[in-house]
Amino acid sequence: MSRSSSAPPPSAKTELETVVNWPLLVGAAGVLVVLVAVPLTLACIAAQKGSAVKDPLVALPTMPQHQPEKVSPTTTAVHPSLPRSVKQEASEKRLPRQVYIKNSQPPIPPDSTPIPKVARTPPPPPAALNPILQVRETKEPGFKRLDGLNEEYLIEQLAKLATDVDLYCVKGTREKLLDEARKKGNDKDAKTPAILALRAERPDLKGLPMREGADCQARPEAVRKMEEISTTLRLDLDRRTARSTTGIELSPQRIERLQRMLNSRADWFHEEGLSTLAQMLQVEDIDSRSEFVKRLAKVKGVKASVLLARQALFDVSWTIREEAIKALKDRPLQDYRQVLLDALRYPWAPVAAHAAETLVALKDRDAVCSLADMLDEPDPCAPVQDKSNKWVVAEVVRINHFRNCLLCHAPSADRKDRLRAAVPTPGEPLPIVYYGSRKGDFVRADITYLRQDFSLMQRVAKPEKWPEWQRFDYLVRMRELTADEIAAHQKKLKGKPAAPSYPQREAVLFALRELTGSDAGETSADWYELLCTEGVAAP
Repeated sequence: MSRSSSAPPPSAKTELETVVNWPLLVGAAGVLVVLVAVPLTLACIAAQKGSAVKDPLVALPTMPQHQPEKVSPTTTAVHPSLPRSVKQEASEKRLPRQVYIKNSQPPIPPDSTPIPKVARTPPPPPAALNPILQVRETKEPGFKRLDGLNEEYLIEQLAKLATDVDLYCVKGTREKLLDEARKKGNDKDAKTPAILALRAERPDLKGLPMREGADCQARPEAVRKMEEISTTLRLDLDRRTARSTTGIELSPQRIERLQRMLNSRADWFHEEGLSTLAQMLQVEDIDSRSEFVKRLAKVKGVKASVLLARQALFDVSWTIREEAIKALKDRPLQDYRQVLLDALRYPWAPVAAHAAETLVALKDRDAVCSLADMLDEPDPCAPVQDKSNKWVVAEVVRINHFRNCLLCHAPSADRKDRLRAAVPTPGEPLPIVYYGSRKGDFVRADITYLRQDFSLMQRVAKPEKWPEWQRFDYLVRMRELTADEIAAHQKKLKGKPAAPSYPQREAVLFALRELTGSDAGETSADWYELLCTEGVAAP
């Protein structure tokens, strides 16, 4: 083989440069990157600008994903740039306000804060628990209820609804009444007691249902029993609660003592002592009230039946009302039926509801005719003209028990008077012992001008040296309207007829429908027709 035909092999660098032209490859790659990146960038920019229209939910604010059905259509936010049809569709479907994020980014977790619910009843009083509501009711009642209101709401509603009547709101009233009692030497034969004369002078006291003459004086037998019960109970309770800042002790030992006392004193539950026990125990805790109802259920007679009926009407605890209803089932209905019927016209609507519930639970179908008569009656809370043609209105008032002893009882200027109770002085600590004290001013508990319908323990905003929880007595006053109120009422009567219904009337209809199993209509005539043609049909 010749030398010229065998050339030497090229180096590795020369061979690589021959196969791959690097400058040309790098240039081509750069052009390709530019051609691809520019359209993608422009597409992303365009997508961001049009996202508010293409996906309307992106612009909505963040909203928790739970409970979307409770979002009101009036509060559903819709972006203003959306067309009307899109707004309507979002409102009708009640879409939850969410944020949807595209691409591969993880979704924003929903807000874990629950949507606040609108409370149907006011919150319970802060801090201390109301003494008469020591036990909460968690079970369902054994009778059909009309309103379903709880105890806290009833007590709070009363505090806002009732008008306060205070004897001491006029300075010098206390001193005036006591001075007159001293000057007259406790004249028991006075034709017009000082408090009745004062009632005729003061507009805020007019219309209070005060008793006069023999009606306000307890009988001798009742006085002896009242003295025994009130002195024994009061001394025992006051001796153990004198230093209490709440005004009532709720220890189990105290409740047990009271229950043992009630069980051991059967003589207290004779007719002469029942009113005193009801007066004192209605502001006790729920266990003590329950014990009173159980003991009262064993007492025969009309008075015990009436007190049980009043317990079913005015106690704020449906547990106590249910116990009273059970105790009434074996008693003659005619002994207390009128008490329940009268309560259907009470100015505070829950009392009427309790009366209807009681009539239904007792299946008192003999009351149907009387119930039908009530349907055409006017609203008991509306103004009416009295016998003197004066415009008056029935309203619930509350009276602080500590501040108004002289409003309810006659002053006592004679140490020989029985049942002398010390009169508390505003700004000074309450008397440690009401009965038997020898210092201070006194009233006679055996002479009672004013008798409340029911009483409650309620908190006082500024108790000063008195307990935080104080007793308030509730009753109905017939207040005379002012000239402006009369003009406004007459103008209202000319404009349009009275409202077709009111809560007390609804309670009557509830009782009628439940007792008959029928719905004859809304008026007395409708029900008269049913009762005459078909009779009272048992449900």
